[in-house]
Amino acid sequence: MRTYFKEPIYELIPLDDVNAVPVIYKIQEGCEFQLASPYPVVLDPTRRIENAKSFWFFDRKEIEMHHMTLVRKNMRMKLQNVSNRGNYAGVEQFLQKFEKWKPEDGVIHPHPHIGKNKTITISHPFKKENYSMASRWWTMSSM
Repeated sequence: MRTYFKEPIYELIPLDDVNAVPVIYKIQEGCEFQLASPYPVVLDPTRRIENAKSFWFFDRKEIEMHHMTLVRKNMRMKLQNVSNRGNYAGVEQFLQKFEKWKPEDGVIHPHPHIGKNKTITISHPFKKENYSMASRWWTMSSM
């Protein structure tokens, strides 16, 4: 997974090689979304389906998530609605720093573990002329 910060040109590195993201689920009877249901790979607890029979783990070269979790017009709304907000500390201070953030400030994050051992690099998988602000998140007009 590739994670971006503030704008889709600022990428956190190193890349996340631990967390998996479900792409397609075949929903069957007895398969319900269940918080923290056991799963054979590290997966966001809010994205797990109970009683999943099998899955295919794709390599990063086959499919990759570009996570825009920190690319928001309204970061306060994001932090108020995120499922793991109980893990966050110093949200008000983070929001103040986020508003004034410049790349040379380095990584800031309200979760105590996410910013550790990460740096920011300027990446251009999405050209700035191809994205625009819409409601509270960035949307891609083309790639």
